[in-house]
Amino acid sequence: LAQVSFCERTPRFRGHRMLCSCTGTEDRNEFRVNQEVAEAEVAEVVAVENPFFTYSEDTVIEFITDVEGHWEYFLRLAHCSKVLYWDDEERGDWGPGILRLRANGMLVFGGDAPDKGPGDIRLVKTLLSLKKRFPQQVYFILGNRDIMKLRFISELHEVGPPGQEWLPTWDPRAKTFDQFLEEHQDKGIERDKLGKLK
Repeated sequence: LAQVSFCERTPRFRGHRMLCSCTGTEDRNEFRVNQEVAEAEVAEVVAVENPFFTYSEDTVIEFITDVEGHWEYFLRLAHCSKVLYWDDEERGDWGPGILRLRANGMLVFGGDAPDKGPGDIRLVKTLLSLKKRFPQQVYFILGNRDIMKLRFISELHEVGPPGQEWLPTWDPRAKTFDQFLEEHQDKGIERDKLGKLK
């Protein structure tokens, strides 16, 4: 069978502690995010780095979940990981290099990447870049916080013509904006972006 490792966050007063499975100790200061301004992003062509990956007895599967935008916590997870590693030049606020997967590794991210942490955007971009470069080795499970953030796309979108609103496919009871307006017509809600947010 393949090896599976878990990285966990343990609650603690005033934050969290990360117990590093590779050393068995707590390390608060090992990774300090460099405060330099990250280089301007440029459009890049993403190349698949391990296109011939196949699952085998030697495959190591790692499950990480509930990072919730805490970038330094994610850096510690990656440091202790058996499948993730940082490569290339230091990228300032964007990490100690480019995150990569080992040839025999698979990553399952169990959801809740963003929340209110200071690294929401960095974390989501890092995970998406990893998925684009290692599509057969990286898998995402959406958590409740991920789904809540996806809702913003539809909720902040301009109000379209009746019948062309996006509806969640997983909720058969979901109502269109026009159905909502009809049910709440006594509240004076307008058919515009502000009304849609209500």
